Amino acid sequence: MARPKNDMANAYDLAPPSDSRGGGGNAEEIDSPSVSAASGELTWVETDLALAGNGINFYLNRIYRSTYSFFHGKYGAGWDMSIQKMIKVKSWQGNGNPDGFMLSTGAAATVDGWYAANGNWYYHAQERSKFYYENGGAQEQLILYMPYGFHETYTRLDSGSNYFYLTGLSDLSGNEITYSWDLTAIPVITQVVDTIGRTIDLVYTVDGLLDYVTVKDSDGIEVGRLDYEYEPLDAGNPQLDEIAVLKSVEGLELATEDPVTGDVSMLRPKTEYAYYPGTVQGLDAALLHKMEFPRFGGHRV
Repeated sequence: MARPKNDMANAYDLAPPSDSRGGGGNAEEIDSPSVSAASGELTWVETDLALAGNGINFYLNRIYRSTYSFFHGKYGAGWDMSIQKMIKVKSWQGNGNPDGFMLSTGAAATVDGWYAANGNWYYHAQERSKFYYENGGAQEQLILYMPYGFHETYTRLDSGSNYFYLTGLSDLSGNEITYSWDLTAIPVITQVVDTIGRTIDLVYTVDGLLDYVTVKDSDGIEVGRLDYEYEPLDAGNPQLDEIAVLKSVEGLELATEDPVTGDVSMLRPKTEYAYYPGTVQGLDAALLHKMEFPRFGGHRV
């Protein structure tokens, strides 16, 4: 059985997708956490930030899906943000309550088909979770009750809009992560406060791409930073040079030992990416084909 090329230990070099396979590896022979045997779709998830908290940990993940590589998200073409969650109400009942709605996380996933039942409760035929519509406070909210005890709160931040935005994640003990949004142009999350009071600030470029992220402790002291760099998909092609792709991510400082001298220094690991220009669903797309990870103090393999 062939080994998919996206399953190598340190360096990843995916062949350009063909019309039938859609990604590296043999879609007819093998499945992995990253390549679907049924469709050949490449899905790649990377965790940029993981913070342990009281009851709830915070994760900032990036998701790449080859079938949505034409999508221009907060990380450029093809990538989506795990916390960029919102609900779009598709219709309203006569009493002012939502009638049906769709849960969305940008390009990475949508769950359509939520329907009203039993007053303010909403269900889905394929989901164990359920929503409750709360309209007694200052702002309307849809609260997602999940089987394992967590609650996600979505708030209608603009009363004239059909969108509800993720504003909180809580557990049965009252621990909570809160999310703040800027709706001035394209809606973006600008700040997260975790369960122990750390603040995660997200800063964007003028083009709406995530520029950098800072982490501050409960006293407001910066303790970590992430930096994102972008480049044109194809600088020599006038049609593609306006499509921004994620070039690199520089992560949090890590204590790194030199394999020769044994010296330990604090270094920020940098992951780099490369893409093939292509088309998906008839649209210009960025097809991820290579990722280079730092090793032993930043040497590439």
